[in-house]
Amino acid sequence: MSIPYDFLLRFWKISDKFKFPENYFSNTTIPPKEQPYFCGHHSLLAHASAYRLGKSMGLNGTIAFKSNGGYKIPLTNSTEDAKAVQRAWDFYEGWFANPVYINGDYAESLKEYLSPLGLSFTEEQKKLINGTADLFAHDAYTSSYYFAPDAGIEGCLANSSNELYPSCYNTSNVGPNGWNIGAAADPYTPWLHSATDWVPIFLKYIQNTWPSGGIVVSEFGWAEPYEELKTLKQDILYDPGRTMYYRNYMQAILMAISEGVNVIGCLAWSIADNLEWSDGE
Repeated sequence: MSIPYDFLLRFWKISDKFKFPENYFSNTTIPPKEQPYFCGHHSLLAHASAYRLGKSMGLNGTIAFKSNGGYKIPLTNSTEDAKAVQRAWDFYEGWFANPVYINGDYAESLKEYLSPLGLSFTEEQKKLINGTADLFAHDAYTSSYYFAPDAGIEGCLANSSNELYPSCYNTSNVGPNGWNIGAAADPYTPWLHSATDWVPIFLKYIQNTWPSGGIVVSEFGWAEPYEELKTLKQDILYDPGRTMYYRNYMQAILMAISEGVNVIGCLAWSIADNLEWSDGE
């Protein structure tokens, strides 16, 4: 699977894990917890304007952005956990995907938090934003279990000092049976587990929820455990965890395609991607 070069030239990423840095503004009265949403709101408007400009100029290429996240599995079959999962979709992928791919506006759970902050789109802005991506690009490394906060969703929403506020959902890589969702990667990436079994249903969820011109898995990869401790070339070249991850992941993508998911490309994570962490994007 390959992606045209012109696509790569017109491709931008919405920050790692869909979070803008706290204290992004150097001089503002906006509380740190609210700052990412102000950034996101205006980034959406900026993206939409750039997309419309590009199309009006007749650019011969694909214009899109990419998001980040994994499949969200309810930890239990409780109603509260189901609500937590939906909030996770709304506050994570849906933060940008709903306006761009559905109706130009945020999901209701997000609007309840953003509207009082003055972060609402006008009807004209909704029309500007909706439809401003030619495909759905997503960094989809792993999956996790999601569940309601200890205080409950309503209890969390009523307490702005709750560390999970305003999204009010919790996550874990340990399932209800006490087992990890998949093999753990290096300890320096505690969030990363080999959960490739969930890739086909994840891609199908994206296609059904946010229709587009096709799905690109824009990053997927694996951190071989304790690789930095290896000194022999033979040991460094032997990476069974990474090998199995890529094999199983590609197999999962092929399964998704066989089930009717329109996957049009994928990009394996590489060392070059790490430059963004310290040197900008």
